Amino acid sequence: MNRLDAIKKQCEDEKGNPRYVGLFPEDVKDDLIESLRGCEIAEHSSNEEEWQDVGDNGFGIEIKNPHPGGEAILLDIGGEFSIFFGEWHAHGASCLDDYEEWFKPTIKKLLENKECALCLVDGNGRWLLSTLSDEPLSRDCAPEKIMSILDLSENFRQDVERLGGTVTVQYFDPRLSFEIRIPPAS
Repeated sequence: MNRLDAIKKQCEDEKGNPRYVGLFPEDVKDDLIESLRGCEIAEHSSNEEEWQDVGDNGFGIEIKNPHPGGEAILLDIGGEFSIFFGEWHAHGASCLDDYEEWFKPTIKKLLENKECALCLVDGNGRWLLSTLSDEPLSRDCAPEKIMSILDLSENFRQDVERLGGTVTVQYFDPRLSFEIRIPPAS
């Protein structure tokens, strides 16, 4: 039984609410690595300059992309659980709920190309927003559909209407990735 299973078992025995049980990096390491079986990964520590943010007890995992030209998925497991892919990243609390309900499922969906990262820059090249989408998207997708997924603030929406923009749709398999130009409103 790995550390994470032992924590879950203890919560069941104590009839506690396992959703908000705090986790340390070492609590999830074996489970996370096991969930990535079949992927080429590299483990990293805070001793490496690029990975110092994981902290003394944390670790990082780089999921190598087997597709030519594809970007890796980077995982930062320290004081929080973080996922980095392309221009998108997000952070979750280091608790059992976020680990099982968000962190692991999001990694799985990215690896299976069931989610993609969307990054919007305005017509002047200024980054506005990045998010994930589980909506099936293709190169012939209407700009309006992409804009509805992005859920922009009113200020950003006005910038895109005035300047236009570009949305990069990035999948783990780069053959599925593309850009959509959003023309300025006439």
